[in-house]
Amino acid sequence: MRHQTFIAALLLLASMSFAACQALPRTGQSTPAAGDASKYSGDIPITALTPDEAGLIKTLEGIDGYKQAKAAALAAGWQAVKCEKCQANVVGGNYKEVCSKRPHSPQCTVCDTLPELNSCSGDGYCLMQFKSDKSARILKIATYGDYADLPNLVVHGVGFDDHPSE
Repeated sequence: MRHQTFIAALLLLASMSFAACQALPRTGQSTPAAGDASKYSGDIPITALTPDEAGLIKTLEGIDGYKQAKAAALAAGWQAVKCEKCQANVVGGNYKEVCSKRPHSPQCTVCDTLPELNSCSGDGYCLMQFKSDKSARILKIATYGDYADLPNLVVHGVGFDDHPSE
C-alpha cells in the first residue's frame, strides 16, 4: 500500500507543469496563453470546478510560496487533511525505528509541523492536501524544496481530486 501511495504521489507530481514545458491541456481546459505559468494540474477540468474551487485556483495561481498558499487556502475555509501514513510516506517503512533514535529530526516532526502533508519524494517534492465543507473535492498542492525550510518551500502545482491520497 505504501508503494501505491508513493506511485500515486509521483503520478500527481509528474502530471504537474514544469517551468520549462507545459503539460497538454486536458479535455475541457483551454490552452494556456504564451507566457502563462499555469500551476493547475488537477484531473478535474477547470470548467467542472465550482465557483469557490475556481476562485481558489485563481488565487493560488498568483502565489509562489507555500506558506502564503497555505494561508490563502486556510483563509478560504480549507482545512488540513491529516494522513495517518504520513511518517511512513516521508521517512519510510522503518519510521518507528528511525524516529525512536532521532525523534526531533525534521523528517520525524514534519508530519506534526505540516498536518496537511501526505508524502515527500527523496528529491524534494511533497504533496499537501486540504478539505472544505464547501466542496466534496480534495485540494492538492504539490511543493518543491526542503520541508525543514518552510519559508522557502515553493508551490509547484495545484489541483483537485475526488479522494485524498493515502
